[in-house]
Amino acid sequence: MVSTINGDANVPFYKELANAGIKADAIPVVAFSVGEEELAGIDTKNLVGHLAAWNYFESVKNPTNDAFIKQWHDFIKNPKRVTNDPMEAHYIGFKMWTQAVRQAGTTDVDAVRQVMYGQKVKAPSGFVEVMNTNQHLSMVPVMRCAASASAKKGEVTCVLGRNGVGKTSLLRAIFGLQPIRAGRITWEGRVLNDLPPHERARSGLALVPQGREIFTAPDGI
Repeated sequence: MVSTINGDANVPFYKELANAGIKADAIPVVAFSVGEEELAGIDTKNLVGHLAAWNYFESVKNPTNDAFIKQWHDFIKNPKRVTNDPMEAHYIGFKMWTQAVRQAGTTDVDAVRQVMYGQKVKAPSGFVEVMNTNQHLSMVPVMRCAASASAKKGEVTCVLGRNGVGKTSLLRAIFGLQPIRAGRITWEGRVLNDLPPHERARSGLALVPQGREIFTAPDGI
């Protein structure tokens, strides 16, 4: 069972699962929006075997998170209070803003925004968070190495690699669906970096997604 129940609404959900006699060995639950703060109000024996996926957990072990937790406990004067995902998100955002202000030498919004792009913060979750040009955070660049390739008329160029190495991200970058931080994408002598996807399509590029449902085969094939 995939659960998108948010926050403290998870408490009655897991309690009712237990009351109904539903256990993880029969119907395991994967929760995408629950952390230690919400789970603290639940009898933990009813949680054994269930899974949770979230941006941040206090139980993550690394020096950055240890220091983050200590700062919180020193401030709140209560060692039992846990940290959570919204706290980590604000911590990352504020540190990025302060770094950008120092770099810009001013708190002027436009000036700070220009240097905000590319700011990096080592997050308590264990990743290095990066501010992208679309103002979204990414944990790490998808492709760290330089990708250089050419596709010529009459030839088939293949990109090979195991799952997760960035094949789809490379194609999305070519078609303008994924921002790039460096390099150039050219097509028939024209640099495409600043062109939106629809303009790239007009120039002759076409992206066919992996899903097989986009084509209708004739009967009998």
